[in-house]
Amino acid sequence: MFTCNDMAVGFSSQQLALNQACGRAMQDQALAGQPQWLRDYIRGTQAISDKKDAMLPLLGALVGGAGVRAPGGAISVNPPTQFTSGRAVPNAVTGPAGETFAIPQYGPANLSNTGKGLVYPIPNPASHGLSQRVGSVRVMDPTDSKQNGYVVYQNSNPTNPQAVHPVTGQTMKKSDPYWHIEFGPND
Repeated sequence: MFTCNDMAVGFSSQQLALNQACGRAMQDQALAGQPQWLRDYIRGTQAISDKKDAMLPLLGALVGGAGVRAPGGAISVNPPTQFTSGRAVPNAVTGPAGETFAIPQYGPANLSNTGKGLVYPIPNPASHGLSQRVGSVRVMDPTDSKQNGYVVYQNSNPTNPQAVHPVTGQTMKKSDPYWHIEFGPND
């Protein structure tokens, strides 16, 4: 384990090297649970340059929507509108019975606990045809079993949001088809 007890501000090359090593070690610890593309982006590698447009808004969400200075100098303050995989997040999803549910994208979105999706707060769900009990929508990247990605409507519980039916607001069992609503190929 690397400790930074000896880090100091100074002008010697040894102190500069120690400060840089401490900074890298602290950054590595902070990024340990994040997706590889985000770790690469923050470290400044070129291996992910093709995904930079997808990452800038996500990075903005991670820093609280304060904005991120892009390579060209522009500051991105828009809420993320892309999956962490880079695909655009649709404005709606088709439910199991063929109904359409809105996916309001108010920002700033937060990265999901797994780092594989985005959580958008929904301040006024009724204006989108959703239950007042809906507090957020979690938009998740594709998985092996849900190859187009999926959404989860959640209640407003601040410590442990639960999946709720988007219209009734009732909590559900995992076997309920509205638990994770998969995106269709046309969503």
